Amino acid sequence: NQTTRKSISKRSYLLGVLIVCGGVFSIKNSQSSFIALSRLVETFTIGRSDGIPEVREEIFKDALNGILAAPIFGSGHLALNGTAYAHNSVLEAIMSTGIVGGAFFIGNIGLLFALIWRALTLRIDVLVFPFAAATIVLFTMSLFSMSISQSPEIWVSVFLFLTIAARSPY
Repeated sequence: NQTTRKSISKRSYLLGVLIVCGGVFSIKNSQSSFIALSRLVETFTIGRSDGIPEVREEIFKDALNGILAAPIFGSGHLALNGTAYAHNSVLEAIMSTGIVGGAFFIGNIGLLFALIWRALTLRIDVLVFPFAAATIVLFTMSLFSMSISQSPEIWVSVFLFLTIAARSPY
């Protein structure tokens, strides 16, 4: 078990280093990534100096109103009179499918992260490790600036991860 713990520690360290290096590389080599990151930070911390609410705040409020309008089965996946996605995959799922579909979505995300934990603790084939890392990053991004339907890379990553995990002999 000592060898397994060292291997888990190395994998966790490697995952952290890859995420940080990828983020730094992305920000350094892409002006738009830096702008997007600074806008996201501004949205959650400073706000706009002219007193006009940030568009994402309006989208978030309208999405919450959409959930309240039809809490059981949902009201649709677009906010602001059908002009914007919620920019949050969980909020969008609950808004479009209500508490019933939202519970199913969140339950499946919970199962996904349980499998990711198994991968990181070496209880699933090592081939799944890169997909586990990609899935963590992409799902985290889906909580801030992506939509479910307009972000196929999230679902491709999840599909590949789950396919390899399901075939794992462990």
